[in-house]
Amino acid sequence: MQAWLRHLRASGVPHVPQPLGVEDGRELQGRLPGSAGWHPPHARVRTEAAIGELAAWLTASHAAAATFAPAQPQVWAVGERVLHPGEVVVHGDLGPWNTLWEADGLTGVVDWDLAEPGPAWWDLANLVWGFVPVAPLRPVTQQRPGPGEARTDGWVPDQPRRLAAFAEAVGRRPGELLTAVADWLDLQVARRTTGVPDGPLWAALAARDADVEGLRIQRSWLDGGASPFAEP
Repeated sequence: MQAWLRHLRASGVPHVPQPLGVEDGRELQGRLPGSAGWHPPHARVRTEAAIGELAAWLTASHAAAATFAPAQPQVWAVGERVLHPGEVVVHGDLGPWNTLWEADGLTGVVDWDLAEPGPAWWDLANLVWGFVPVAPLRPVTQQRPGPGEARTDGWVPDQPRRLAAFAEAVGRRPGELLTAVADWLDLQVARRTTGVPDGPLWAALAARDADVEGLRIQRSWLDGGASPFAEP
């Protein structure tokens, strides 16, 4: 991970923490400015301008993978892996909770523990899922979110409009992005049930039954006609 973060920074990709080495098996990274993007949603996250910033950052991050050539295979959350042709290094958990913001924009992308070589669409689907968000919203009268519900702390995002903004920013159709999110949700369920990757981090994720239930609920919601993305 340290080599990848160094490479991102050397490639000019902004908002990446400085790698500070490993101590007692723990990755050490420098602090970045800004406030967390979620719980409650940051004011900047609620804007369509943030969507454009996120899309631009993701493009830069994935482009940097083309010149990432470490001297030896890197150890990721899924174990030792090399990048195969056509792969990038995916962040693995690109929800708003792993971003930092100030009033004028994105200042940090943090928590790279789940990073690994993989296809670029994983990150794109993850980003759309988290920042639209592609999930049922918690009713404003309900104190705690139910399984699979996005906790937006009173904010009611215009989900179809935010999806359209993502589609415009990345040059895709909204339907393509929803298909990618559906496939990504299937992948997340599989990686926590029938095909758990090696490593203690994924074993811990697989043990979170409530998370698996929530992902399944979101997948059914997306297909079941109750989502705001459904055709009239």
